[in-house]
Order: sequence, then structure tokens, then C-alpha cells
Amino acid sequence: MTNVLSHAGLLALALLAAGSAVATDAPVTGPAPSAAFGKVDGNHNGTISLEELIAAGMDDLAFRAMDINGDGGISSEEYAQRRATEKEEAKQSLPSAPERPPERPILKLDK
Repeated sequence: MTNVLSHAGLLALALLAAGSAVATDAPVTGPAPSAAFGKVDGNHNGTISLEELIAAGMDDLAFRAMDINGDGGISSEEYAQRRATEKEEAKQSLPSAPERPPERPILKLDK
């Protein structure tokens, strides 16, 4: 399962990078899902086929991870759902910020 999820993560990266240059100050989120999706959907029929995904540099494991309903195509909704899942997984895998120590009163010393 982890292997499938890692392939799905690679798919998201491929969809984000397909046909676009990344500037050094570009936002981490990348282009809108519909823009990234549209770059891989070569025939613009609203569904990414296995062939289109392979042409984008991915494999059948990534395709199976993205094809949530198993109908043989990745819809923009499936893509958006998988992307949201990956964002949530990434957020959960980040270490949490250290707990801030309690505020201490400032002591004024008389001179």
C-alpha cells in the first residue's frame, strides 16, 4: 500500500510539473488542480487514461492509486480528492512545532 501511495505522490508531482517551469519563489501548492490535470489530459476529454499517465512519466501503480472508483480513468474529481489526501498526509507527517514555554513575568530590578 505504501508503494502505491508513493506512486500517487509521484503522480501529483508529475501533474504539477508537466509542461511548466517552476520559479524559485513559486508557491508550494503549485498550479490549480484543474490546470495540472489539464496538462496530463492530452485529449482534453476530462479523464486521464492510463496511456496519458504513462506519457506523463508515471506507471500503472500510480494510475490505480488515482483511479479511486476503478472505472479505468482518472476524473478531475478523483485527482482533486487524491491531491487533498496527499496534502493531509504531508501535513500529518510534518513534525509539530515545539510547545512554547509559559510566559514569565518580567522582573524589574531597582538600581
